[in-house]
Amino acid sequence: MSDSDSTDSGQTFDPYASDYAAIHRKNLGFLGRNMAVFAEYKADIARVVAPASVRSILDFGCGIGTNLSPLRRLFPDCRMLGCDTSAESLDIARREHPDVEVMQIATPDELPRRVERVDMAFVSNVFHHIPPAERLAWAAALRKVVTTGVLMFEHNPFNPVTRHLVNTCPFDEDAVLLTTGDARRVLTGAGFGIGKLRYTLLTPFRIAPLIWIEKLLSPLPLGGQYYVWATP
Repeated sequence: MSDSDSTDSGQTFDPYASDYAAIHRKNLGFLGRNMAVFAEYKADIARVVAPASVRSILDFGCGIGTNLSPLRRLFPDCRMLGCDTSAESLDIARREHPDVEVMQIATPDELPRRVERVDMAFVSNVFHHIPPAERLAWAAALRKVVTTGVLMFEHNPFNPVTRHLVNTCPFDEDAVLLTTGDARRVLTGAGFGIGKLRYTLLTPFRIAPLIWIEKLLSPLPLGGQYYVWATP
């Protein structure tokens, strides 16, 4: 599962783990961007959205650990954990981030048994790799361990650029994209309340005037992705 991704079974992403960054780079080539830029972008949003009281963060579906570095930089005083179903991806995450506790979680039942209570779960492009019938169980597992909130990022299925990227990415063959309505239903069904929903990545370019335009237009369903801040 995840943006640094693996899937519900982990087996699908294991073969891609060592080449994950290269595949992403090729897939995003026409945008002139790489996954590190998007990871920084999302960590910036987390820093704005998360309450100052957050002291522990679980990168749910951490994969090879792409998001861990920017999260560590922006939340230097937080205990950082990562979990995923892909063993090969986690091997890379452990090597790259020896200061982060990462663990393989194969089923929703394992999550509350293996992970101590955490303030926030950071969930970046994970749920579109989880079969729809299993999403509620994983969200309910997060509800058992999260005390402050879940920040979920997902692809906007109505954005044509996003659709192109997903359709041409080898490890997105299993992807079933979630509308914002789908994301709401999964989170509220697990017992979360929706605190904020915004669209992001209206433009692939990080130019100051465009950033301000993006912020103004974030409530509109135009961006390549969206995020949901949900609270227990």
